[in-house]
Amino acid sequence: MLTDAISLASTAVGSSALTAVITKWLDRKKSGAEATEILVRSALQIEKQATERYTSAAEALEAAQAALTTARLEIGGLEDYIVQLHELLDEAGIEYPERPTVYVEG
Repeated sequence: MLTDAISLASTAVGSSALTAVITKWLDRKKSGAEATEILVRSALQIEKQATERYTSAAEALEAAQAALTTARLEIGGLEDYIVQLHELLDEAGIEYPERPTVYVEG
């Protein structure tokens, strides 16, 4: 009878320990899954923000390129106009200053 009580007590203690180990292991799995979910959500949020910033930068670049193209066309038109004015001044014998040289570092 004592043997049965010891056996029963060992089983009870053993199953409690086993239950604690299994519970701890399952909690760790759950915690790992929750951590993975948090990491995935964070990564997706960062990717969304990066995409929005990239799109915004691409739109700004496109607008800047359009403005540059417009400016280049306007400058080209003004240079043509200057040539015509110089021709008129030359025909009239009127002197004018030479065009200054612009240095661009690059």
